[in-house]
Amino acid sequence: MRKEIVFATISGLLIGLLVAFGAWRVNSAVKPKTNGNSITSESINTEKVPSPTEKLLPDGLTLSNLEDFDVITKSPVDITGITKTGSFVAISGESEDQIIASLDDGVFSSEIKLDPGINRIKVDSFDQSGSKLEKIVTIVYSNEFAKYIEGLDPSEEITKTPEGILEKVRQKVEGIRKNPKAVIGTVTNKTEEGLQIKNQEGKIDLISLTADTTFVRIGTKTTDVDSKDVAIGDYVAVLGFADGGTVLEAKRVMLTEESEIDRVTVKGEIVDIKNKVLTLKVFGNDELLLSFPKNWKGPEIKELEDTQEIITVYSTKDNKNTVRTIMIIPKETPSVSPTGTEEE
Repeated sequence: MRKEIVFATISGLLIGLLVAFGAWRVNSAVKPKTNGNSITSESINTEKVPSPTEKLLPDGLTLSNLEDFDVITKSPVDITGITKTGSFVAISGESEDQIIASLDDGVFSSEIKLDPGINRIKVDSFDQSGSKLEKIVTIVYSNEFAKYIEGLDPSEEITKTPEGILEKVRQKVEGIRKNPKAVIGTVTNKTEEGLQIKNQEGKIDLISLTADTTFVRIGTKTTDVDSKDVAIGDYVAVLGFADGGTVLEAKRVMLTEESEIDRVTVKGEIVDIKNKVLTLKVFGNDELLLSFPKNWKGPEIKELEDTQEIITVYSTKDNKNTVRTIMIIPKETPSVSPTGTEEE
């Protein structure tokens, strides 16, 4: 009886060893080779890590140095941003356009001349597949506003004493701290102390007026006017300092005209050119007829050929499309294989 118990015990141990050995062989067969480096579940990350560009581009196109209703005191202004790698970027101002290629990292930068008053800068990016992304930023240009930002009055002689210099520095820092901004819209109410402006979003902005507030009318030229020339219903751009409050302290009020953007940017292939009219097959759309004016920016008509790909900025008025700027997209140069032995 004792021998049978011993025999059964030994048999059970042998069977257990065989099962353990089999499990070890299976684990060894399915376990990935690590060349000596252990791999754990924590060390394997299957999530896609976004590139630096993807982190900066939630919508594929970002401007880095301009925001809506910024006050700009110098022209031309540099338009800088980032878009998808390998894209062409068209930057269109009120009276000037620039069409450029982005750098290898998607960064682009170009200068645009500004008109006095309201400027709507339109930026269009075309990636290698022809897809288009668009940004529009509204800014206001006034070189006269520079004195408020810098804290300097051109009519005053600059003080040369240490105390005077320190005061000028303090004024300049204060001017920058106040965050110059513009309010654009229609006057809905007017008093001696202020204005109510219905802005582009339909909301009411409150404007405070002081004895130092200046008034101008923007047209073919800029002319000085008086506060009494501002009436309910006028379209204005008010430049001043927000200073973290709800009321904008007006330094300069510009009377102007409301208008819509009449500029369109497209990428397409030339189908035909006859009698100064270009037929363009727009990617993803129908054919488009574009007329050449007396002057435009870009290649001459004789330099344009059928099947060429172009990017063009044109204006639309009275159902007529008129070319403003054209750029021929260069064809890719075939890459040359390096000399030497090829790897098998």
